[in-house]
Amino acid sequence: MRKELSAVICTKEKDFVGLRWHMLKTFFRTLSIALALLLAIVWALSLLVTPAHAASVTITPAGAFDDNNGNYIQAHGGGMIKVGSTYYWFGEDKAGENASNTSFQNIPCYSSTDLAHWTFVSYVLTRQASGDLGSSRIVERPKVIYNSATQQYVMYMHIDNSSYSENKVGVATSSSVCGNYTYRGSSYPLGNRSRDMSLFQDSDGTAYLLSEDPANGLRIDKLSADYLSVASAIAVLTPDHEAAAMFKFNGRYYLFGSFLTGWGTNDNQYTTATSLAGPWSSWSYFAPVGSNTYNSQTTFILPVVGSSGTTFMYMSDRWTTSNLGTSPYIWLPLQVNGANITLPWYNTWSIDTATGLWGNAVSAYAINAGGSAAGSFAADEGYSGGSTYSTTSTIDTSGVSNPAPQAVYQSERYGNFTYTFPSLKPGAQYTVRLHEAEVYWTGSGQRTFNVSINGQQVLTNFDIYAAAGGVRKAVVEQFTATADANGQITIQFTNVKDNAKVNGIEILPSSSVTPTPTSTPTTTPTPTTTPGQTCSVHYTVTNQWQGGFGASVTITNTGSTSVSGWTLGWSFANGQTITQLWNGSYTQTGGNVSVTNVSYNGMIAPGGTTNFGFNGSWNGSSATPTAFTLNGSTCTVV
Repeated sequence: MRKELSAVICTKEKDFVGLRWHMLKTFFRTLSIALALLLAIVWALSLLVTPAHAASVTITPAGAFDDNNGNYIQAHGGGMIKVGSTYYWFGEDKAGENASNTSFQNIPCYSSTDLAHWTFVSYVLTRQASGDLGSSRIVERPKVIYNSATQQYVMYMHIDNSSYSENKVGVATSSSVCGNYTYRGSSYPLGNRSRDMSLFQDSDGTAYLLSEDPANGLRIDKLSADYLSVASAIAVLTPDHEAAAMFKFNGRYYLFGSFLTGWGTNDNQYTTATSLAGPWSSWSYFAPVGSNTYNSQTTFILPVVGSSGTTFMYMSDRWTTSNLGTSPYIWLPLQVNGANITLPWYNTWSIDTATGLWGNAVSAYAINAGGSAAGSFAADEGYSGGSTYSTTSTIDTSGVSNPAPQAVYQSERYGNFTYTFPSLKPGAQYTVRLHEAEVYWTGSGQRTFNVSINGQQVLTNFDIYAAAGGVRKAVVEQFTATADANGQITIQFTNVKDNAKVNGIEILPSSSVTPTPTSTPTTTPTPTTTPGQTCSVHYTVTNQWQGGFGASVTITNTGSTSVSGWTLGWSFANGQTITQLWNGSYTQTGGNVSVTNVSYNGMIAPGGTTNFGFNGSWNGSSATPTAFTLNGSTCTVV
């Protein structure tokens, strides 16, 4: 019985152990399946989630445009097409060529999702043994569009002989954007000659050839439904322009072109119309006249369409005739305002292809006029004219708000000269600080000069000695300026007596100032009185000498609403007379004085300040005014 019972117990224990092992295996198998399902769900969800937007990237016009292999991109005279979220860039391979040798080599295709990092994909057309793609032929300005009906990518290009006397257009097609293109031959569109050309695809899918016909002008011709031939003439524009490019925005067509000056650059122009058949507006300049379109020639306008807007990117070539393959690419954001187009220069700028928005990469300047870098101040740059001088004398900066480093006041640019600060945001307001110190003259009235910002005079007969209160003393003159339509602030210094001079210049964003229109107002805004308006005035005599004095006046808006245009009034008790004033315009009748803002400082935000200064004369005594009114409201004197 004991053996049998023992055997039974043993058997049951084995059964229990087996059952327990079976249960464990089942548990782990179920757990592994559950984990696998969970991972699959996470993976599937990850496919549905996309970033809010791609990071913006920096574009440097005339900078290093290299591909993923470190080679300079060969896409001269080219164009782009977007497929999905990827941009494809086609152009001419000019490596190793010059203006005397421009024979066809290849048409490469590059790809990018952000317009800054480019991958070489393939040569979509290559040199052939003979025919239009032969070694002695010219193949230029390739442009590609997609025909959704035929599901073909169609490329047009300028075809010519080595003497540029044939003037034809060639056509090639491919079923994939960067695949091998089949060349279909060349022709004279509608029997007309065609040199520099481009393509435009309208929002309804209709495509057009833009070509320079030397006998007639710049032609707009409609393509056939399959895009393989020219169907009809739409318009001919004169005077003749080449290197055409076109985009459409809000129902308006914008057409760009270059004058016919060969490899030499010129001031390119644009025209607009609400119908391709016209009427077209008169040709106008879009870049600063005399810049020769920043020494470049139009090739393409790329709409960068995103979730938040559209940027129209101007693309051009700056031809280097001695080595065409190294010709820089000039890419800049066009400013579109109705029928008006401007093209400011930016040393660098940013673009986000996901949002379609661009940004200005330059936010501020600080330069040491006439000197090398000092602290946050960069070495002297952006000037035209003038001479430099330096000293080892110590400059007194005590009591000066926002002083520059000592070294800035020890160097200067003097004479008649101009500073230009580019790459700012058009229409944005900036604070301009001029750092000054008189290191030569030991009395007032020995050096006076005028200063203008974007053509608006801000200092008249300015006397550094009088404003600072002595020799080797620093003074900072501060203004508000609006960057012009080209994103520039230009400061001009003009001699009146002896030499104009400046030690340092700062251009800073005016975040606390309400923006004003891009164009500089030609009239002073009419002052407005806000009920309950409050203000304070700080009046300081900065210097005084026998028969004369200098003063600085700071107005603070202590109210809750902006002051739009201002007039400050007070009375002199001892017969003082203003002889010169800056940062405002004044009238004086007897002892009663009124100072009105000028165009650039009429707005005072809540908590904001504005300042003006003046020199005056006196006889006997010169008491400080005790009461001030701003637009008729009494201010607190502080």
